[in-house]
Amino acid sequence: MGKILNAVLDKEYKRIGLPNGITKENFLKTFKTLAKDTAQLESSGNTQALNVPLKGKKATSAKGLYQFTDDSFITGMNRLRRYGDVPDVDSVLKLSADQQTALFIANTAQQIGTDKNLIPLLKGIDVEANSRELYSKYHHTNPDEATLKRMNSFF
Repeated sequence: MGKILNAVLDKEYKRIGLPNGITKENFLKTFKTLAKDTAQLESSGNTQALNVPLKGKKATSAKGLYQFTDDSFITGMNRLRRYGDVPDVDSVLKLSADQQTALFIANTAQQIGTDKNLIPLLKGIDVEANSRELYSKYHHTNPDEATLKRMNSFF
């Protein structure tokens, strides 16, 4: 794992894992699974993926492993900077897979309200329901029916 991804995971473990009695092993396994499943759902694991609209739909600026839009990339990078040094880049496509994963985790963990899903998820409680809510409410934020159906095959 890269330096910034380790920093994010270490700080988040100290913030929400340790105080809630979650072992580091379970914390890391759960966050890695959430990140892997989200990356597969969003881009089929492609760090260079670009948004391709379905017939009759308009393209968005979403790109990369987790399909950050231009606006959400800026917000996510501001959140990621709280964990340490990050590359000064203007596009998620210029980040490595580990850096994009750090961006995803930092962006998810720092949003107001995510702890109500993260803590039970990390404890192994209602894993599917908590993963779905984290994805649909805090990551994708406006999924259409096709996305929700696809989400259900991952979480």
